[in-house]
Amino acid sequence: MRMLQLVWVVFVFVCSQGCVAAGGGATADVARGGVDTGRASLGGEDTGEVDADVEPGPLDTESADAAVDAEPADTENDATADIEPADTEPATDTAEPPVDDNCEQLTAVAERTYAPVDIIWAIDTSGSMGEEAAILQSQMNAFAAYFETVSLDYRVIVIADVEGGTGIDVCVPPPLSGSPSCPESDGPRYRRIRHWVGSTDALEVIDAEWNNFADFLRPDAETHFIVVSDDESQRDAAWFRVQMAPRLPDGFTFHSIVSLTETEECFLFICDTIGCNGPNGSAEARGSTYIRLSELSGGVAASICDAEWTPIFAQIAEGVVRGAGLACSYAIPAAPFGEIVYESVRVEFLSADGTTRVAGAQVAGVSACSSGDQWYYDNNTAPTTIELCPNACGDRAGSIEIFFDCIKV
Repeated sequence: MRMLQLVWVVFVFVCSQGCVAAGGGATADVARGGVDTGRASLGGEDTGEVDADVEPGPLDTESADAAVDAEPADTENDATADIEPADTEPATDTAEPPVDDNCEQLTAVAERTYAPVDIIWAIDTSGSMGEEAAILQSQMNAFAAYFETVSLDYRVIVIADVEGGTGIDVCVPPPLSGSPSCPESDGPRYRRIRHWVGSTDALEVIDAEWNNFADFLRPDAETHFIVVSDDESQRDAAWFRVQMAPRLPDGFTFHSIVSLTETEECFLFICDTIGCNGPNGSAEARGSTYIRLSELSGGVAASICDAEWTPIFAQIAEGVVRGAGLACSYAIPAAPFGEIVYESVRVEFLSADGTTRVAGAQVAGVSACSSGDQWYYDNNTAPTTIELCPNACGDRAGSIEIFFDCIKV
């Protein structure tokens, strides 16, 4: 199972005490010359007071509706420090403005950052799944609200429908969906795919409906499947992995809410193997294929026969967060004073325990990326974001720190 990846992004500005506010303007062609920039120390005063040890709380089903309405937390300029100007007059430069080595340190951003996630639910709504479908409908918003508490950028796709137009259905209410009616409408983070999922064909339905939700998936997002069924799949794990390989070349994580056990049931000397027994009835069979997919991908396998499903939703939600890797793109904040010297930006990668620091190497663009910790600007003439090369982000533990020098104007 993937490690918990607590990703901290720290932007540090280094600026002269005599800098003049620049209103955000920046030039990318200012030469540094041979001046010593004076690297900022991270051991100084903590200006952001961000606590790295805070863990998200449990699912709160009471406040879920309010929580999902919130937009993801703004990870730009969340923690700032006031820099007191020096008493001396700013130097008057007749040539190109120098980078001063008498520098203050400013923590511009200190925020947990996760790669976005796309979550695909396939829900068995065969005749034996009535109680389970009702539980899913009632707790889906609480599941989504959990991601709001950790500022995770998520999307949810639900594949389910009634059999033959009548019977069991799952209708997710607002705020995740766009309307309280049934069938519900899509929302900014939600898409409903109406296709009946029977007792044994969840994997085949995902495969058949792929083109109807593929446009809702994001190329930079981690993909998670969650299947809920009280029966076994008629397709095996290898088949599903082959179907997904060209569509998800970076892989996926599979979670399952199924029968984890099987028992033998006999009547008049006639015996049959069934799944678990619970307060909502007996499962048809052990979900061996789904369990195997969860094992192979590092996902969660939970029992459909449990009386209380809130811990199941919490376990899967935490599993989704654990699988969220290091984000690949970082917006460049405006300089608080002066202008940024883009030629001197430094990107450094820290190990998960913080004991190892590696300087990232700048390359011209994504086509120049190779192995190692490398990065590039989205636009070399007028940068707006710092992009990590594919090998430097995604499924890795640790953190990243980005340092900027600024000049007087």
